[in-house]
Amino acid sequence: MILPETVDYNSPQALKAFLERSNMAMQKKFGQNFLVNGQIRTRLADALAVDGTASVWEIGPGLGAMTKEILDRGARLTVFEIDRGFIAALRRFFPKQEASGQLKIVEGDVLKNWRRVLNADGAPQRLFGNLPYNIAAAILCDTIEEGVRFDRCVVTVQKEVAMRMASAVNTECLLYT
Repeated sequence: MILPETVDYNSPQALKAFLERSNMAMQKKFGQNFLVNGQIRTRLADALAVDGTASVWEIGPGLGAMTKEILDRGARLTVFEIDRGFIAALRRFFPKQEASGQLKIVEGDVLKNWRRVLNADGAPQRLFGNLPYNIAAAILCDTIEEGVRFDRCVVTVQKEVAMRMASAVNTECLLYT
């Protein structure tokens, strides 16, 4: 039996080596980056507060570091991934979860696909994502405008996006460094 390949999510060198072995590269246009601190991943998963009854959407799972955290807690997880190489890696890393239905991989742009998934599966209880700069506000605003209400959202965004989100209505967002 051939076991699925694994990757050390805590090692930038191991991630880079995996990408090279797989003939893959990070794509700036997708705002890709990896969270290599396992303690932070655990804190994010704790904040998401998932268990075996939770349904979760994850936006931009990449190679699946947070995907693993969420699946290990028993949640039913739908991931939205645009990068074909990362999709292939997710399928190699989580074949049992995908086969059992615990993991659903939605290929393509989340902005173009989330409504279809919502109509087919209903709204999840939780939303997680390390949201790329260019879609962070759009996906959050789109779901709010469509009346989708998550019990809990845990997202990471760039400082500029967070400052704008936290600014008062009808005010200019000023960044402090």
